[in-house]
Amino acid sequence: MKVVTSALKKKGLEIEELPRLLQERIESLKELIEKYNETIDDYESTEERDKDTEAELDKLEDFIATTDQDIANEIRKFTPANVRNLDRTPEPTYEPTPKRTPEPTYEPTPEPQPQPQPQPTPEPQPEKKKDSGLGFLVIGALLLVGTVGVVNIFKKR
Repeated sequence: MKVVTSALKKKGLEIEELPRLLQERIESLKELIEKYNETIDDYESTEERDKDTEAELDKLEDFIATTDQDIANEIRKFTPANVRNLDRTPEPTYEPTPKRTPEPTYEPTPEPQPQPQPQPTPEPQPEKKKDSGLGFLVIGALLLVGTVGVVNIFKKR
């Protein structure tokens, strides 16, 4: 963890300023170191010394050192510009200063609005003739007169 801490100090960064994936790796390294220290304390408190256990602890210590170095290398490669590239906003170019100054805030440029698609013209439908109710009125009247006439004929018989 010393290597990670020194890399953070050299960059002038805090853990919270790193990407989420890098923060998670640092947290898991911290937890692994805590468990390793507890295991070492338990092992040293026992009177029995086992070479296999010592070999496993040495492997774990090497793994921790390698992971620590890997995370430190990623921190050294990390620049705050990497975060802006993930947002896909254009990055301004500027000279880094030796003193840590707050970063200027930039408003993202609006994305160009897509051209509206022309509305497809509806196909012309054949015109329907508007029915006037006159024909139906004449036919209805004839049926009524015919029905009344037939009813009168059958009443007389």
